[in-house]
Amino acid sequence: MLSISCKKESDDWEYVGKTGVGTEREYSTYLSKESIVKDQKNKNLVRFWIKLNFSREQYFENDDDKSEGYTEEKGYVLADCNDRSLTVLETVYYNYHNSKKKLVKDIIYDENEKKAPKSYPVPNSLGGELTTFVCNFNK
Repeated sequence: MLSISCKKESDDWEYVGKTGVGTEREYSTYLSKESIVKDQKNKNLVRFWIKLNFSREQYFENDDDKSEGYTEEKGYVLADCNDRSLTVLETVYYNYHNSKKKLVKDIIYDENEKKAPKSYPVPNSLGGELTTFVCNFNK
């Protein structure tokens, strides 16, 4: 069983874990505890920000010439604590050039439409433990 032990990294981002070690998609995951908010009407819904820092530059699927790479991805996520699902509401991609952060792309999804990416994390995986953590989090 995994356990989430957040370590303060910078600002309010706390290190959660690493995924894909040794692959092209290796990344470290960070959680913003300050951003965790329970829905006022439905206490089973929780919103929060996560950040993925990739070890290697990543490229979008339709970017054949690899002109728009990114090394950091932030996601605004809705957790449904009843069915244990995660729905991405917004994804923001950044790259760093000459030590300056550059916004590459910002995608906002409609949580009521099917195009909002929804997943059901595997229990005891990093995503599953993250879901448990935010659902049980009390400020």
